[in-house]
Amino acid sequence: MADIGLIGLGVMGAALARNLIDHGVEVCGFEPLADQMARPVTGDFPVAADLPDLVTRLTPPRVILMMVTAGPPVDAMISQLSAYLSPGDVIVDGGNSHYQDSQRRAALAVSKSLSFVGLGISGGEAGARFGPAMMAGGTADSVQIIAPLLAPIAAQTSDGSRCFSDFGPPAAGHFVKMVHNAIEYGEMQLLAEIFGLGKYAGGQSNSQLAELFASWADRTYGGYLVETSARVLRQVDDQTSGDLIDQIAPVAGQKGTGRWAITAALDLGQAVPTLAAAVFARSLTVRAGEQHISAASDSHAICPAEQLYDAFALAKLATYEQGLRMLAAATEHHKWPLDLAAVARVWRAGCILRGPLLETLAIRLEGGIDAAIDDPDLAGLPALRQVLAGAATSAVSVPALAASLSYLEGLSEDRPTAQMIQGQRDAFGAHGFARRDRPGVFHAHWSSAEDR
Repeated sequence: MADIGLIGLGVMGAALARNLIDHGVEVCGFEPLADQMARPVTGDFPVAADLPDLVTRLTPPRVILMMVTAGPPVDAMISQLSAYLSPGDVIVDGGNSHYQDSQRRAALAVSKSLSFVGLGISGGEAGARFGPAMMAGGTADSVQIIAPLLAPIAAQTSDGSRCFSDFGPPAAGHFVKMVHNAIEYGEMQLLAEIFGLGKYAGGQSNSQLAELFASWADRTYGGYLVETSARVLRQVDDQTSGDLIDQIAPVAGQKGTGRWAITAALDLGQAVPTLAAAVFARSLTVRAGEQHISAASDSHAICPAEQLYDAFALAKLATYEQGLRMLAAATEHHKWPLDLAAVARVWRAGCILRGPLLETLAIRLEGGIDAAIDDPDLAGLPALRQVLAGAATSAVSVPALAASLSYLEGLSEDRPTAQMIQGQRDAFGAHGFARRDRPGVFHAHWSSAEDR
């Protein structure tokens, strides 16, 4: 009898199955679409012929991990699967599902005396094979059933802890994963903008930029994505023998988690401008070339390497803080028991965001979200301003860097501008305004243009 059933033997599913087997877990697989198997798995572990066959091979209470395409395919599989399951069995959705879908599916499972866990998994194929970060959401009983099977295969941090954590109700796990992905969007866009500044404004070669990113990889604001950027720049194209980066079409894809996160942030009333800029920047790539704007200058505005790093570092910190503050707001709004420090700890290894910054944030967040950005971090503001000035004069688009600076400047009370907006609202809509010098809500009798 198998300990766990795994539905969906594509790239991620097959990798997770092999990871489980390496840790002594008996696996039985099932692929509803045989042509979707990442590679032949015969001999690695048993593969059921159909769902009834899969269910009969599992030890009760049965645990079934689904790695199928998010959306209707998940609902269809749950509907088919639940007909063969028994009370107390646990369905785990390990795909990139919307957190509201997870909440709905959990309620449906309860109505059938089943348990449901929404499990965010990050790390790509390599992470799935050798240790991902896992963000679970479900009832305490259901997570206790799956934890002995899944926690041992999660990534291990330098202090020996596993990157598997229970974040509360069924929707919470996929919400945390959604925010992880939105932060990922933000950091990727920041790195793309640094690449653009170095290449187009600084006149640096791909190999020079690869060395730059490689030199940052192990620093506080380095990490997996920085290291990956260096690898991308060093990759040789097997078709032309030149740099592959020069042959990749500049059109960025997206699967939806970034858009979901921005919508959720709006619903929570949270400002996440860097995350939003990253999502919109990807959308804009499909329209590239519609307008031709001549470069403002043919001269190279070379930013010193350390200035670029300081600008990137502060923008990256602002990106992470926006995502974490969104989690804090969701905790309050949904009454979830999310521990922000625990979120940072789970992201320290295995996932796409992994890097030294999360070690720092895991400590800071013990003091709450307001401790995420410390005053000394703002020493990078002059560098960020200078880099943006150079981008403007060199006609390089840097929406995420600009959004990060605007976010940080907007948190300051030194040079506010919102009083103009509130004045406008009262002038045309009688919405009222607060005053600086006394409490209450006020309305002015605005003079008309004719009165002037």
